[in-house]
Amino acid sequence: MLEKEATGSEQAAACLANLACELPQSRDSIVEAGGIPRLLALLISGSAKIKAHALSAIAELALGNQKIQNLVGSDPNGIPALVATITNATAKETSAMSL
Repeated sequence: MLEKEATGSEQAAACLANLACELPQSRDSIVEAGGIPRLLALLISGSAKIKAHALSAIAELALGNQKIQNLVGSDPNGIPALVATITNATAKETSAMSL
């Protein structure tokens, strides 16, 4: 359960990560609705918690899906945002991102 203080962006990113993990058939819908650019934007401007949820959502969406991997890689902010998020994360945040 998300904390009451969680922001809308944090809740949205966490929900997308959960949907992508629990309902793989929802992945295409998330992507078609513009989920990848929005999640990448959260990696650039979000808090540490938002970044962790966004990274988890992207990982779940891209897992075993070459089309989505290519979409993330072809976005001008894709790889730089992923690398910056992982590089700048503390050990505790990195551990949370892997969950």
